[in-house]
Amino acid sequence: MTENDWSISYGSRCCRVDTLDETLRFTDQVALVTGGAMGFGRPFAEAFSREGASVVLADIDADRVARTAQEMRDAGCRATGSPAT
Repeated sequence: MTENDWSISYGSRCCRVDTLDETLRFTDQVALVTGGAMGFGRPFAEAFSREGASVVLADIDADRVARTAQEMRDAGCRATGSPAT
């Protein structure tokens, strides 16, 4: 690993970017991920975060979306959760 490498992990998940450079395709962008608390949505949210996006998670499970967003923030991601009702 070099000084430009960074890795953040939460639970069994890991957000990793090998180098911080132009490869961050979604820097300064916001990704809205529906169903983002679990299932297929969570890995998509993690992928957008790895690419530099701020992530807004929406899910019908208000408690789970809040926990997922907090886990991502604790890991250094820019994430917020919102119940989708």
